[in-house]
Amino acid sequence: MTDNTMNDSDIGIDIPVVINSTKLVVEVDNEAEDVAHTETIVSDNTNTVPTDSGANAVSITPHPAWTATIPGSTPWIWEAGATSPNEVVAFEKSFTVIGTVLSATLDIASDNNYRVLIDGTEVAAGASTNNFTLATQDTHNLSAFVTPGVHTLRIEVTNVGVFNANSNPGGLLYKLVVESKECQCNV
Repeated sequence: MTDNTMNDSDIGIDIPVVINSTKLVVEVDNEAEDVAHTETIVSDNTNTVPTDSGANAVSITPHPAWTATIPGSTPWIWEAGATSPNEVVAFEKSFTVIGTVLSATLDIASDNNYRVLIDGTEVAAGASTNNFTLATQDTHNLSAFVTPGVHTLRIEVTNVGVFNANSNPGGLLYKLVVESKECQCNV
C-alpha cells in the first residue's frame, strides 16, 4: 500500500486534480487570457532635448527634400534654435512596456545621420547623410533590446555642415511601436 500523505519535503499543487487508481489527471483552468498591449512612441513636442537644457522639441516644417513618411508619426522635430556646425542634437522620451515583448519596430528618418539608444545602450544607427527621403528612411527591429519595464529612448541626430533653416535644416521623424502581451491568469 502506498502512503499518499504529504510531508514537509513534498510540493503541493494548487490546482484542481482528479486521482483514480491508475493515473493522476491534472485539470487546468484555461480561462486565463492574454491581454495585448501596444506602446507607440513618436517624434512630437513631448520629446525632451537634453542637449538644449532639457527643453521640449519643437515641430518644424519639413524641408522640400524630406519625402520620408511614417504613418502615425508627425511632425518632424528639432530643437528650438539653430545648431552649430555638425552639432549632435539628442531627443529623449520615456516609455513603459507591460508584459512579454512580442515585437519592437522603429521607423526613422533624419537629416542627417542618427544613433538610437535604449537605456544608454546603442541599438541602431544610420550613417547615411541622406536618410530623409522615402527611399532611404530606415526600419529597425529592436525586439531584442526592449524588455518589460520603464525605458528611455534616446535618438541623437547630427546635422552635417552649417545649420540653415532654409538650405541645411536638421530634423527627426520616428515611430517606435512595441507590441506585448500580459497574461491575466486566474491563479
